[in-house]
Amino acid sequence: MAASFAIVTALFSAYYVKKRKKLINKYLSESENIYQKYVASHLHSGEALEELITLKKEIDQDAKNGKINYAEAIFFYNSIRDRTQAIEITRNINQSFMQLVETFLEDNVISKSEHKKLNSFLEKIKFKIPKDDYNRLKAEVKKVWDEHGEKNKFF
Repeated sequence: MAASFAIVTALFSAYYVKKRKKLINKYLSESENIYQKYVASHLHSGEALEELITLKKEIDQDAKNGKINYAEAIFFYNSIRDRTQAIEITRNINQSFMQLVETFLEDNVISKSEHKKLNSFLEKIKFKIPKDDYNRLKAEVKKVWDEHGEKNKFF
């Protein structure tokens, strides 16, 4: 009798651990996939943030239902918070960059010093944003310079 109880307990424990592990891997994978889709420009920042919020709500529900414990929920919340902050930083940098370009283009000319400031801004943010975003902004600087650089204007 004791042996059969031990076997049933062991099987139940193994099942429970496997199910919990699967759920943990699911949340880690989903969080990473959302962020990677954003980095690869398959999702806009707003969409990525919405998906992360939805994922957080799922985690909330599973924590309430006891499918994951408090420590695991906190781990996921921190992971989601880190990804959310990275997305928001990138979005804010993109907005600041575009505002800077608009300000410099008020006279429809980018001076050499303004061009230098744009490149300097890019170098300062290079490691704070995804490589694809950096390359896109770098291409934008080149395009703006090619179209509006003072070297192209004749007075």
